Amino acid sequence: MSAVSFLKVLDESLVYGFIDNDKAKIGKYFFGKKTYSIDYIKDRFNENLFIYIASERYHEISAQLEILGYLNEVHFKTEKQFYLEKIDSFLISFMKSGRTWLRYILGSYVTKEDNTISILDVTDGVFIPFLKTRIKAYHDDSPHLKNCLDLSATKEEYYDKSVVYLVRHPLDVLVSLFYHFRFRSKQYEGDINKFCLEQIDSLIAYNNIWARQLVNIDHHIIIRYEDLKNKPYATMQSLFSFFNIQISFDEISTLIDETSIDKMKAYELNNNERNPQLSSKFYDKNINARKVRKGQVGSYKNELDNQTLDFLERKIDLELNDIYGY
Repeated sequence: MSAVSFLKVLDESLVYGFIDNDKAKIGKYFFGKKTYSIDYIKDRFNENLFIYIASERYHEISAQLEILGYLNEVHFKTEKQFYLEKIDSFLISFMKSGRTWLRYILGSYVTKEDNTISILDVTDGVFIPFLKTRIKAYHDDSPHLKNCLDLSATKEEYYDKSVVYLVRHPLDVLVSLFYHFRFRSKQYEGDINKFCLEQIDSLIAYNNIWARQLVNIDHHIIIRYEDLKNKPYATMQSLFSFFNIQISFDEISTLIDETSIDKMKAYELNNNERNPQLSSKFYDKNINARKVRKGQVGSYKNELDNQTLDFLERKIDLELNDIYGY
């Protein structure tokens, strides 16, 4: 899925092929380009090949390339380096903070103005002519895959960018992330309470890092998931004003209706754009594997046992930066 997004920003004609560690993919074609094993790029420094890492696991992949003798920015660039060169505006969030909903809101409005762009492409880095910008939804630093001590403490690379920082109550985030890892990506097999206890430090640390760094970004806004639910008119008005978009009360009313959870579930089921980020292949298997699952506020209270809930709520109260209001 990262490669799909990547190709929306990079000219496909410049792509020779793909490299993958998954043996099942070797020799197959993706967007008309052949997939090779990593053995293909050994000793190919002088063949005018440049490698772009189109994966959120760019830290692991770059380390693998360096072992082969490849040098960062000489022979390859990470996904993040590429996007920072090409993108003006970023929609940043920890995974499962409601990013798809926010993307759907922005995309639904923009595609009314320019129907040559599909809804999710609006925030996938494609150029938007009437806004004269590119907007990229991005889980900067892939914090859901890292220990809190391994997170980057600075966001200096974003100081000259426009940043929408989306947050959601940490426990709603972690419960949603558990269902994603357990049933959709099948990366986790344990208990929901254990999962939340394991992930809470990285989530708090990530939000705290951004709370400290946002003051250095002149053009930024914090959007809370709960405000989108409970104060949609004011919150959407602030969001669109951030992008210098004049939007009327009636237009916001229409957007609220068009981007409801039920409408998004139907969108995922029909997979209107055949976008892998909302793939309908998960829809009939298990409700917990769906991208658009519940979208509720505070549902974590019914998911965690009392001991875990009390511990995590105290931890959030003591450690999470007050700027977010949780």
